[in-house]
Amino acid sequence: MKTNVLSVLALGIMLSVSAYAQSSPTAAERKASRQVREQKIERSKGELKEMGQDAKEKAKVVGKAVSTEAKRAGETINRKAEERRAKRGTARRDTV
Repeated sequence: MKTNVLSVLALGIMLSVSAYAQSSPTAAERKASRQVREQKIERSKGELKEMGQDAKEKAKVVGKAVSTEAKRAGETINRKAEERRAKRGTARRDTV
C-alpha cells in the first residue's frame, strides 16, 4: 500500500514537471516574441506619426479656408456698415 501511494505520488510529480517543462518557452522563443512585440510597437508608432502628420496638413487647409471666409465676412460687415453710415449721412443732410 505504501509503495502504491508513493509510486502514484511520484508519477503525479513527474507528470506535472513534464507538463511545466513543455509549456515554458525557451530563451529563443521569448526573444523572438519580444522582437515581434517591439516590431508591432514600432509599426504602430509609425502609423500614428503618419496619421498625425495627415491630420496636421488637413488642419492647415481647414484653417486657411476658415481664415479666408472670416476675412470675407469681415469685409462684408464693414461694407454694410459703411453703406448704412453713408445713408444716415445723406438723410441728415436732407433734413437739415
